[in-house]
Amino acid sequence: GYNPIYDDIETFANKNNIFYNLLFASSYPNALEVLRANFYLIFQNMESSKTVNFLLIFAGFFYSTYFFLNKLNKFKSLILSFCVLFCAVVICQMNTKMVDFSLYYLFLFQIFSIVLINKKIDRKQNLFILISASVLSIATKYVGFLNCVIVFALWLILKRRKIVIKTGLIVGFLSLILCFQPYITNIIKFQNPFYPSIGFNKLDFMTKQNPVEFNNKPYLYKFIRSMFSSTSDARMNNPQTPRLYYKMPFTSHFDMPYIAEDVRINGFGHLFSGIFIISIILTIIQIKKKKGLFVLLSILLTTLLNPICWWARFVPQLHFLPIANCYYFRKNNYIFYLLSVLILVNGFWIAKENFSTNAYKTYLINNFYNELFEKSQNNDVSIYIDKTNKPIYNIY
Repeated sequence: GYNPIYDDIETFANKNNIFYNLLFASSYPNALEVLRANFYLIFQNMESSKTVNFLLIFAGFFYSTYFFLNKLNKFKSLILSFCVLFCAVVICQMNTKMVDFSLYYLFLFQIFSIVLINKKIDRKQNLFILISASVLSIATKYVGFLNCVIVFALWLILKRRKIVIKTGLIVGFLSLILCFQPYITNIIKFQNPFYPSIGFNKLDFMTKQNPVEFNNKPYLYKFIRSMFSSTSDARMNNPQTPRLYYKMPFTSHFDMPYIAEDVRINGFGHLFSGIFIISIILTIIQIKKKKGLFVLLSILLTTLLNPICWWARFVPQLHFLPIANCYYFRKNNYIFYLLSVLILVNGFWIAKENFSTNAYKTYLINNFYNELFEKSQNNDVSIYIDKTNKPIYNIY
């Protein structure tokens, strides 16, 4: 396979007749893709690469339960762990090769481990988890690098301990070694570690991904408009997508179903705009009391400092804001159960739409290829792929 440290991507692609957008393969972090490639190498089955997704999801569920059990009983801990699981980005990407959902879990591993380290609970184990999650986050996506910088800076500001600096230096050193590709190679080739997304010589990928209504608007406007609009896949490079519609919180008027792995507008769920309003009120109360500052501010800052915060897959950690408020208002059963039930209903709704629709699509595809296989046994078959990537075949 392609080794980015020793091989040139263009030379490798030409030798192996690979026709692909080489920019994404050579200039972006790809830790999860490397892990998936190893599963494919071992099992010689492309679908086996998705094992990484489910390992991460299981780890997230059990580590969440471990974290919540420090303050909650078993029943409430399991409720919140299922709330963590029923994130829209996770549900829509768990059976795909997208990587955004992984940043959600890696972010949770970071903040959970830091909270436990501050409380001196299993410090060695949690330090290992923190370092591993941080390095993997940096090696997965540029957004992961931004999240790590914000989380460690906030930890340092709030705690001012030597352990923060020491841990940060270890993460930085390991990242320099393990993330040689793409950060160092990008500096050598383009004088910009974050090429082509950020900084010097950056390329503009995002403008055409925005809905027309977002044109020349500040990114915080986009965030608010996206949060309180009907679910949509609207974008400039697809004029057939519908325009944006405002909607009342806790309604699903004009919402499209959550089928795609990268829903653009209101991508956290049909009910999330209402859940978000409740969460902001509770967050303000907690911050005024100076409780849960690290966790709550980590979520808010990593979300609001990201210029693409309007698109759910770039800020999946926002889903944890209402869950964090459930945790901090654990003694108020009314708030705890009301908010957790809303989160679970929102998640079940998305899961029903996504799993049922994609299961039916899978059935149709399998049925098509079974039919094609049977008819090709005694006949010559020509296959034509139309503009929508739909295969059409003729039998001779």
